[in-house]
Amino acid sequence: MNQAQSEGQRSRATILWTRCALLGIVVFFIGVGWLGSDFGRHWDEHWMVAAWVETIEEEAYRSPRPYPGFYYDLTLPSLAWLSVQSPNREALLSQVQSPDFLISVRHQFVVFS
Repeated sequence: MNQAQSEGQRSRATILWTRCALLGIVVFFIGVGWLGSDFGRHWDEHWMVAAWVETIEEEAYRSPRPYPGFYYDLTLPSLAWLSVQSPNREALLSQVQSPDFLISVRHQFVVFS
């Protein structure tokens, strides 16, 4: 085996270990965030819940106020999926205001942030 081949193998091994280490760090942080997402109430989450309720009441999937911004847009797929599964508006409103929906949204935040 010549020197160029051994350097190539070492660089491949280094790249592989680096990628594995980065993947491990990402998985660790997502796992810790996921486990810690049920921490109770947060000081500004009532704005998000109010925005979801206004969206359902107006039947328009757009942000009814400027505050939520990107975080509101990030939760739209979950809100749309929940609206397909709910039999009526009252059931949808109760599900959106439930802690389970809020925790699922927090899980989305953990994965995408």
